[in-house]
Amino acid sequence: MWGIVLPILLGTLIYLVFSPDAYVTRAFWYVLHVGNPFAQVKLSEMPWGIRLLRYYLSDFLWAVALMQSVILILGKENRLLAGAIGTVFCFICELTQLINTIPGTFDVRDLAMEGIAGFLVILS
Repeated sequence: MWGIVLPILLGTLIYLVFSPDAYVTRAFWYVLHVGNPFAQVKLSEMPWGIRLLRYYLSDFLWAVALMQSVILILGKENRLLAGAIGTVFCFICELTQLINTIPGTFDVRDLAMEGIAGFLVILS
């Protein structure tokens, strides 16, 4: 269960701190009825390592949680199928960003990180 919860929490924490303008972040602080204490964070002014965390580690972590969730539903004996389902889902999410159906920025590197996450989950 921690294989699902921990990646979601870490990915969310990265967004809350380093993506003050993201719709998820704005919704989070709105629901809490609190002003965003990280509103002044400018990712463009951060070191490359922080930008790497924000842009790719969060997607990696969420993909891990997704794949682990599908494995939990399908069973460990169906890891390969779970990885395929998770990867297709991630691809569709990125594609919808490309065609502006959902907010976000399409990035091939996101797909690579999500694919790596799926591969590592299948191997574990």
